[in-house]
Amino acid sequence: LTISDTRGLPAITARTVGTGDAGEVRISSANLNATSSYDSLFPFALIDTHTSGGGKGGDVSIAAAGNLTATGNSSNQMFFIDSGTTGLAEGTGGSVTITATTGNVQLVSSSINTGDFVATQTGQESSGSGGDVTIAADTFQQTNSAIATDGVGAGRAGGISISARDIQINNFSLLEQLGINGTG
Repeated sequence: LTISDTRGLPAITARTVGTGDAGEVRISSANLNATSSYDSLFPFALIDTHTSGGGKGGDVSIAAAGNLTATGNSSNQMFFIDSGTTGLAEGTGGSVTITATTGNVQLVSSSINTGDFVATQTGQESSGSGGDVTIAADTFQQTNSAIATDGVGAGRAGGISISARDIQINNFSLLEQLGINGTG
């Protein structure tokens, strides 16, 4: 399966702006290749299930029998998945589960957000809690990318769990579970 973007717009969207929950996204494929060549100073997501209301962001579950690769333009702020929160309605971010137990998961200039990382990067207020991120793969490689489950406002940070035989976190990459006013 290939997900490709050249415009800086979500390829898959199931988000919410009200009190109802966002939709869930489930993908099952032999291999998954997600790319964006769009050059932007503003963050955008290929898979967008975030909440800007009181509802919960949508959960994202991806199962790849082989490899999963998400690649953005090195000068942009592409999020492979944004199931996080924006706004003061205290919506909770959705959880992200990626499984490629016999394959490789590779994030290159491509990030995952389940909290309010995008909101803080764009100067928006946010008060929701972050969702959890769980990755299981034979190998995991992250280059110039972030996995963020922040709860900087009143919310709590979500958990991050990566299970792999080989884990490589390279070149300005980060794993972030930040809870400032809530709990971490």
